Amino acid sequence: DPRDRTRCKATEGHPSLLFARRFDIRKISLDHHEMVAIVNDTKSATALDNVFRTGMIFWSDVIEEK
Repeated sequence: DPRDRTRCKATEGHPSLLFARRFDIRKISLDHHEMVAIVNDTKSATALDNVFRTGMIFWSDVIEEK
């Protein structure tokens, strides 16, 4: 919110949460509680980051050391 820097509100799209589950990366929709795997067959995905505007996802895999 440009008027209040202590608040954050999505202005487009649907609110969702990305999380790593070691062997895959999933997205859960927070407004209609749907969960889908968006990256499958990871060896040991741990940390991840997302660039919302481009849809790119970056993650660390501790087994593959990448």
